[in-house]
Amino acid sequence: LDPPSQTQIERLEELSPSLILSTDLYGNDVLYPLLGSDLTPMPPEQVADIAANIVEVVDRLAQTDAEVFLANLPYPGQLPAAKEHQLDVVSGVLSPETLELFIDSLEDATTELNATLAQEASAHPNVHVVDLNARVELLVEQGVEAEGHELSIAKLGGLVGIDGVHFTDTGYA
Repeated sequence: LDPPSQTQIERLEELSPSLILSTDLYGNDVLYPLLGSDLTPMPPEQVADIAANIVEVVDRLAQTDAEVFLANLPYPGQLPAAKEHQLDVVSGVLSPETLELFIDSLEDATTELNATLAQEASAHPNVHVVDLNARVELLVEQGVEAEGHELSIAKLGGLVGIDGVHFTDTGYA
């Protein structure tokens, strides 16, 4: 239970990989609040801290000389966890204004952080952004068929886990 002696970045640097893939570089920072009941809007200072971390992480990953693939974030309002909070509005537990301010703050953070990732990645020829955001938008509109099964982003639709935020193994695939 001792704290790790190395960060994940330090471990990667030590391993000298030829390929690095992350589907969730800053997702928990932005999407995790969807899982709670405290729907306080994300403050700009927190977004700035996450952006600074993205810059540092991308720079360090680029220096490994590995081919680096980093997924950006989908908009939180598209995920089942956000839709669950809409039920709280319908039942009167939550005001529509509170939910709107909360979701808007997460969506604004997503826009800013995705732009930070894209800008930082563009400075490194070995760093590539995987546009998960666009893919999720498409999945929200169309879903996907896999071996005769219709899958979707909706709750219990097969692509997002029971928490309504994280993708299932099938969703990541």
